Amino acid sequence: MASIDKRPGTLRIWFTALRPFSFTVSVLPLMLGTILAGYAGYDIFWWRVCLLVLAVIFFHAAANLFNDDVDYARGVDEEIHPVSGAVVRGWLSGHQVRKAAMILMCMGVGLAAMVIWLSGWVLLWMVLAGISLALGYTRSGICLKYMGLGDPAILLAFGILPVLAGWWTSAGTFSLLPVWWSIPSGLLAVAILHANNWRDRQHDATKGCRTLAVRMGPRGCRIYWQGLLLLPTLMIVGAFLLQLFLQSDEHVPLGTLGTLLLLPALLRLVWVDWSSKPDQIVELDARAARFHCGFTLLLCLGFLLDWWMR
Repeated sequence: MASIDKRPGTLRIWFTALRPFSFTVSVLPLMLGTILAGYAGYDIFWWRVCLLVLAVIFFHAAANLFNDDVDYARGVDEEIHPVSGAVVRGWLSGHQVRKAAMILMCMGVGLAAMVIWLSGWVLLWMVLAGISLALGYTRSGICLKYMGLGDPAILLAFGILPVLAGWWTSAGTFSLLPVWWSIPSGLLAVAILHANNWRDRQHDATKGCRTLAVRMGPRGCRIYWQGLLLLPTLMIVGAFLLQLFLQSDEHVPLGTLGTLLLLPALLRLVWVDWSSKPDQIVELDARAARFHCGFTLLLCLGFLLDWWMR
């Protein structure tokens, strides 16, 4: 069982519980969708976007709290890792965490309602779907994580849906453009989850948590990990080459190839050594999160530069 850390100050306790460094996983895809709308020629309602960003941050923070509380109650979170929550460390009780999560959820709903009122009811279904997936991921009772459905849930909740929401807030119409460009960032969000599940797979199996990492075994975990990391870059390069050689009408900005600047970091992650350096796996989810952040920022910048240079 986890030992109880010496209780630090209030600020550090809630920083650990909320994990604000993880918010880039949901906020950056939302910004990507917004930039794609501007790139496609739509006017951007920036103040609506700002309200939606705040709502997403509140939802994400609430999901982090619910996740820590439920996993600790189920006995899944017993070891303290670098990014462990405040519950497993003994700094906060489950009641405190649940109360804070409900407050954050209500604040997020209030902000999202304002944007939905101005942007149309389609956005409501996107928000409801995102909340349902985030809460259903680790809810008490039957949940997506324990059923091995956590990976597609994360792809939707932290990939496709936030990009579509950012797009719809300004564009107000459907398009395949945001769907296609949401997948690279979404796959990298799944990679963050998989790194966590890969690290914890043996312990999760003893608690009845049948994640994909548990089901795949060591070799499957490695192949899946490499695919999640490599496919986003291959998608971007492939789309650019198809446009170049087939003279497609779909414009893929040259700036999107800026993601190749992260190729050295990508290769280091792809070939991480589990057998001889197990300590690398402990912080693999944090490394994957940093790569997701850098990759999505460069992707946003690629479209932003092309948009501004027209």
